[in-house]
Amino acid sequence: MIRGLIALGLAALAMPAFSASLDLTFGEDSIRGEYAVAVGPNRADNVASLDLGVLYQDESGSDALLGHVGLMILGDTGAPKANVKAGVGGRAVILDSDSGLTGAAVALGGTLDGRVPDFNRIGGRAWVFYAPSVSAFDDIDKYFEFGLSVDYQLIRQAYIVAGYRKLEAGLDGGPDVDIEDSAFIGLRMVF
Repeated sequence: MIRGLIALGLAALAMPAFSASLDLTFGEDSIRGEYAVAVGPNRADNVASLDLGVLYQDESGSDALLGHVGLMILGDTGAPKANVKAGVGGRAVILDSDSGLTGAAVALGGTLDGRVPDFNRIGGRAWVFYAPSVSAFDDIDKYFEFGLSVDYQLIRQAYIVAGYRKLEAGLDGGPDVDIEDSAFIGLRMVF
């Protein structure tokens, strides 16, 4: 499964891209990098976005690595006089930790992204992904990810980002485990 995700990611990087972004964020005990690229034809402000990400977490000497590949369809919400976009899609996640917790999940979810009218340098984003037990494998019984962020556009292609994210995996036959549950700060660069 890992080879398949790597192959999909490399194929996506070879596709013609319309725009891309790179997010680098630091949490209390974590670092996350996420690369997103618009792929396929852009139709009336709707675009498909492929994203690849890695989160490394080191808490109390226990390391965890979470990778993901996702595909979202993004578009205008139709709200008059508001700069709000929404997206729906899914992502495949792979988890490996030195505590022995390993597994994968296929999660569905969505995102909502808005800019402040008349001052669009300030924006916000919310996202959620969920995988029930039927789409979770190995040690993982379910997967849940939730996040909120605000950003400020410093220059045309760079943003400061701050927010909160929670990533949780349910253990097969055991309790839910927080992979991350903390605030974060970082940068978003748009190409």
